[in-house]
Amino acid sequence: MIDFLKQQNIIQEYIDEIYTIRNFKIVTDYLDFDKYKNDFIINIEFDTINFPFSKLNDDCTKLQNLLVNIYLVHRNNTPSELNKKMLEAASHFHSLIMNMKSDDIFFDVNINNINFFKYIEGSTNIMASKFELQINIEI
Repeated sequence: MIDFLKQQNIIQEYIDEIYTIRNFKIVTDYLDFDKYKNDFIINIEFDTINFPFSKLNDDCTKLQNLLVNIYLVHRNNTPSELNKKMLEAASHFHSLIMNMKSDDIFFDVNINNINFFKYIEGSTNIMASKFELQINIEI
C-alpha cells in the first residue's frame, strides 16, 4: 500500500529543509491564484502511478513509480524580475534534484520534463516553472 499523504509530507519536508531560497509557501491543494497571493509558491501535485507487474497474477513489485508535478510559482513583481526569479529558482531546484542521492529519501528520482509558463491567467505578474518528477519508491 502506498501512503500518499506520507509521500506528500516527505516531499514537502525535503523541499522545506533543503531549498535555500526562502520566503516560499508550499501548497498541496488546488493552486488557486486568487487564494494564494504569496510572492513564491511551491505546489506539489501527484499525477500518475505506474504499477509494474512481475507476473501475470497481479503481483506488483515492491518498487513503484510515482509521477509528481512540482510547480514553482512567482508573482508580484515586474515581468523581467519575475522571469529572472523563475529561471534562477528553476536552476536551483534542478540542481537539488540532480544532486539528490538515492539514500536521501527516495530510491530514485528523475526529471522527465521542465516547462516554463509566462503570464499565467493572462497576467504579466504571474510566472511558473513545472518540474515533472518520476519518483521510484519502495512499498
